[in-house]
Amino acid sequence: MLVDCGCLQDAQNVFVGLRERNEFSWSSLIHGYCECGDFKRAFSLYKDMREQDVHPSPYTFLSLLKSCIRLDDIERGQEMHNLIIIFGYEHEGSIGNILVDMYSRSGAHADAQAVLFGLSTRDVVAWTTLIAGYADCGLAEKVWECLGWMHSDGVASDAAAHICSLKAFSNAGAIDYGRDVHSQVIMGGFEEDNLVVNVLVDMYAKCGFLEEAWNVFNKVPMQGVVSWTALISGHARIGECEVAFELFEEMIGTGVHPNDATFLIVLSMCSHAGMVEKGLSYFQLMENEYGITPTLDHYNCMLDLLGRSGQLNAAMLMLENMPVTPNLISWKTVLSGCRKWGNVGAAKQVYELAMRKYTNHSSVLALMCNIFGDLNIMRDFKMSNKVQMDIEVKE
Repeated sequence: MLVDCGCLQDAQNVFVGLRERNEFSWSSLIHGYCECGDFKRAFSLYKDMREQDVHPSPYTFLSLLKSCIRLDDIERGQEMHNLIIIFGYEHEGSIGNILVDMYSRSGAHADAQAVLFGLSTRDVVAWTTLIAGYADCGLAEKVWECLGWMHSDGVASDAAAHICSLKAFSNAGAIDYGRDVHSQVIMGGFEEDNLVVNVLVDMYAKCGFLEEAWNVFNKVPMQGVVSWTALISGHARIGECEVAFELFEEMIGTGVHPNDATFLIVLSMCSHAGMVEKGLSYFQLMENEYGITPTLDHYNCMLDLLGRSGQLNAAMLMLENMPVTPNLISWKTVLSGCRKWGNVGAAKQVYELAMRKYTNHSSVLALMCNIFGDLNIMRDFKMSNKVQMDIEVKE
């Protein structure tokens, strides 16, 4: 009870005072330390438990395996797996599921699959975990293969399995597989599940089948931000920016709040269309109206917008003062703006700023050298040589 309440120190004191410590008391305390993130203490307790010749239960290993996942420690997880086999717990459903999860997350798909096929009973959770692992690695063919095995095993897809599969096929552009899953969604009665529908709309929009995306979208009583964002992105991708902007305004009008992904798409459209005022307005709206803190990607979009439009001073001011640390894309974006507008003075300022903050980025310096070479300004040739020397020193 004390462990469940988070009173670990009190639980530890009670544990120390016990005359006899059984498997349950050891496992409960180990579980408590795993849950609070004190993994070192949890594994130390497990070692003490074994030295006291107390046999761990499946519950003990569940806690320790979850810790291995959180630590991303596949080697220790494999050690736990070997012990699980020794104690004869490898066919336990809950143990099997967590092992599949651990191996899938680490990219050891063959091991995950071997564990799954070794289970006496394979439920939809175990199958979906394996599917999710393949999906995360972009292995659409393996996802499709797993779906076939799962259905042959007499296990029907649930919402989570549909979502994982559709995301994989969406990212791979495997529209035929996606359509088959869509049919399964309809047959399984998931066509009113908002999460499933969102992924369907996103898949069709991402693959360029906007008519089908709209058909799915229009059948849902409550469209969420993911579906709206997918349609906005789909129209933007084929150059229909006006339609995309109209959809954005319509979405807001229906009371659906845009998220950071929505604003990233809108800002990117503004950048490519040269809509500076509109982009600045949306950038302010994002934080002031919706409380969304701009990420580095949002700032890079704004730097691109300002650089493309020739507002290099504003771009440099943002680059120097933005609350997130610029990355290589940030520097390249502003320097590319300098190249486009032939502004050597601005490029020098960016170079000096980059040298102060990113003295090890030879690629920024190389781009700087390219700018001077492209502009072919002889009076700056010494500066170009200095940049080249900097590059050689850094490398």
